Amino acid sequence: MCNCNLLLICTLVAEALAVKAALTAALSSHVRRLHVYYDCKVLIMLLKSQDQNVVLKGLLHDIRILAQSFESILYFFIPRLANNVADSLAKSALNVLRFSVFVTATE
Repeated sequence: MCNCNLLLICTLVAEALAVKAALTAALSSHVRRLHVYYDCKVLIMLLKSQDQNVVLKGLLHDIRILAQSFESILYFFIPRLANNVADSLAKSALNVLRFSVFVTATE
């Protein structure tokens, strides 16, 4: 498998994990109706359809099971260029994590 395909697969898995985490957080906050706006067109298309993806099969299943807990859930694709604020915030968070020093206590 070429490195670019592996990168695309890893990115798609990370995107799906983010959606799963968001749905879990929404459920624990007792949200009943949810609109999910996301800039990953492939993932939105998979979530809106019943299509399967070999790599994402388990994650898609988990997301669909979580989605059944909502009274309603809708998925929307939003281009990254139309989502500058959220994109900038996400990049800033990654930079903070990248340059943070984690200190752990030792005995």
